[in-house]
Amino acid sequence: METLRMSALFLSDSCGVVVISLGVKAPGLTSHGLTATPATSYGCSTSPFTDPVCYSVLSTLYPWGAISLTFVFDDGFDLDNNMLTFFNGDLISPNVGASQPFKGYCHKDPGGVYPFHLGSTDTDGACVLVSNSYCQPPMPTFSYTLPVLLGVLLLRFAAKYISKRNKVEGPYPPGPKPRFLIGNALDIPFENASKVYWKWSQEFNSSIIHLHSLGRRIVVLNALDDVVELFENRAKIYSSRPAIPTVKMIGWDHVFALFEYGDHWRAHRKVFQRAFKSNIIHKHQPLQTRKVHDFLLSLLDAPEDYEDRSKLLSIGMAVNTMYGYDPKSLDDPLIIAADRSTEFGNRVIAPGGSLANVFPLFKYVPWTWTRRTARLAKEATEEMKRIPLEALEKQMVEGTATPCLVGEFLEKKNSKDVSEYEQMVALNVANTVYSATSDTTFSATTSILYYLVTHPNVQLRAQAELDGVLGNPPRLPTFDDKDSLPYIYAIYREVLRCCPPLGITAPHETTEDDWYKGYFIPKGTMVFGNLWALNHDEKMYPEPMKFNPERFLDENGALNDLQMYSYGLGRRGCPGKHFARASLWFTIASILACFNLHKAKDQDGNDIPIDNDFAEDGFLTHKAPFRFAVTPRSDAWRALVEELRG
Repeated sequence: METLRMSALFLSDSCGVVVISLGVKAPGLTSHGLTATPATSYGCSTSPFTDPVCYSVLSTLYPWGAISLTFVFDDGFDLDNNMLTFFNGDLISPNVGASQPFKGYCHKDPGGVYPFHLGSTDTDGACVLVSNSYCQPPMPTFSYTLPVLLGVLLLRFAAKYISKRNKVEGPYPPGPKPRFLIGNALDIPFENASKVYWKWSQEFNSSIIHLHSLGRRIVVLNALDDVVELFENRAKIYSSRPAIPTVKMIGWDHVFALFEYGDHWRAHRKVFQRAFKSNIIHKHQPLQTRKVHDFLLSLLDAPEDYEDRSKLLSIGMAVNTMYGYDPKSLDDPLIIAADRSTEFGNRVIAPGGSLANVFPLFKYVPWTWTRRTARLAKEATEEMKRIPLEALEKQMVEGTATPCLVGEFLEKKNSKDVSEYEQMVALNVANTVYSATSDTTFSATTSILYYLVTHPNVQLRAQAELDGVLGNPPRLPTFDDKDSLPYIYAIYREVLRCCPPLGITAPHETTEDDWYKGYFIPKGTMVFGNLWALNHDEKMYPEPMKFNPERFLDENGALNDLQMYSYGLGRRGCPGKHFARASLWFTIASILACFNLHKAKDQDGNDIPIDNDFAEDGFLTHKAPFRFAVTPRSDAWRALVEELRG
């Protein structure tokens, strides 16, 4: 039995796992030295050899260090005379499937050292044949390593120094046991964060969870009474935002939802409320009606494209309100730019994303995943800002512009009635609205479709309510029907309760030391509200995992006082909730009035199963794609939808 022992040195700005595939021309690879994760096939299709034996090995990594893997070959396997290839050796961060190239070396026991180089996925399929030539292990690049190590040591020293100067040291809420030097840096979840925090709250029998990561304290609130007390009753202390080092790198320094609490934030919120206060939200109803009617036509024509059309619905509403810009397809350059900005920016900024949010010095280390991804996010963000503004300015010159928030400020600017600062605030608000709200509305819309398709009994009750209001011959719903459709509104509440688009709130930051329930929460602590946990508290919602709109109705079928908590609480709660609420319940009413939604059939006429998976990456939650079918409820309803083409 022969053994091949492989080691690799690496440095990265991301924590994650290493995935290395070993392809062998002849059979005989029987096991490897990492037993935590079973070997699975990975990347074999890229091997240039015929019928390779292919295994993947995974191991959790720190941001720096080495990894050693052991492969054992059966008796009779001639290691020296069989060609081996290492391919797709990727350092994969949990926030993105991108990789970091690194070098390593192999030892054959007994005797022999084999060099290899593992490249990034940019050279997918590249491989190096093992030879008998001797190779010393490569040394890390000095210019790359020194800033990293110095940054780690200096930050750790500063954290200890500051900690010793604090007059008060705990007790802190319970949480996972911190590791030496790095604390809980590797425990902070990127995927399914809300469920992980909720699980910890059960494990530690505490609604408040505490983590400590390299000098930064984090508190997660998993119960409504805690969120209300801190975010609302103590809003003066808990309403600010932490300074996130990567915000400017990705071009999101315009997003006023991330601003620190103060006059600058208040100026932005004031402009936002002028367009979205509850008492003036009705002025957006014609636009909302037109966009939802377009969505009905898309469901009739091509229900399989529901994801694309849901995205077009959500982005179209937001950007039209802000700029009068009306994208007609997902090929619109604005939508492409917005998608890329959200995709790359969320990877960097979210908890568990870039280590530059923990080690700010990592921002300045070249050739890192953070620098590459942030550059892509910033380029897309700048395009996202430029395209609708240039289109609006052109329309204003031509006299074809439609009323919108930015147009109103540009007209005032031309008449000298608005300052440069006020114009900048308006642009920041506009770009925040459609970059931040369009993705959450898309998440909610796809969740609506999923819950309706998988709960036909809910559809039947809702349609009975609609028929009683819309009459015969039927008409399409309007916003004036809201008070007559309590069950439709209950569906809206239950969808957002079951699947809040944001599993956790954006981070709050304490501006003073505080004590709560006997625990010390120092100034500068990042505090998150776990919205998923709040909405699944079985004390408020019996059988919380069950989709049950009736929980929001009283015995007479009217709406009760039970609420869902998907927009956050306190001064930093979602300011666009009135617009979102109106859009979503109207979407539900319109879909159910016109269509029956049911599972798609396979070629044998059997229902195609729908999985129940939701993906929570960073802050955002999305329903995994699924197939369903749409049929008009009658010829009369089909005719009403067809009339919308005019």
